[in-house]
Amino acid sequence: MDSTCFRTDTKLGTYHGTNFINFRGDTWKKLSRKEKDAIAANIVQAVVDMARVYEEDDAAIRKESEAKGIKWIDTDASFEAAVDSFRSSDTVRVIELAKSRGVADPEPIVAAFQASVEKWTKIVNDIGTGDWGDAEWAKYGEALQAEVFSKASYK
Repeated sequence: MDSTCFRTDTKLGTYHGTNFINFRGDTWKKLSRKEKDAIAANIVQAVVDMARVYEEDDAAIRKESEAKGIKWIDTDASFEAAVDSFRSSDTVRVIELAKSRGVADPEPIVAAFQASVEKWTKIVNDIGTGDWGDAEWAKYGEALQAEVFSKASYK
């Protein structure tokens, strides 16, 4: 029996809900101005660093797996079609699930989320495809600052 392992690097998407830091409102109110300012001054770099580590881990895992004999292969069109089908049906499933949990009008929420994903996909693609170096990560940080964190209130 052949014990060869196979993997694919087909892009299945990303988890768009990553939130590695959050505060309850009452906890945030207890922070000093100095503590809030420290968070505000460093949040962009923290998000960039988190994303960069994910990318670096993926590259290291691939390199290590290849060294252990795992073969990386391309998928065929039927797999890509199945992924596309899942994505379209999953949107319907999410909307129905939200309704079953009492969300009165989830469609605009889902549409806003999808628009945000499209916006950030474009921003990231405009920065560049492939492996990013320091310059690309810096541009990503600038986009985060301009599009997200400059609009936040740290009161």
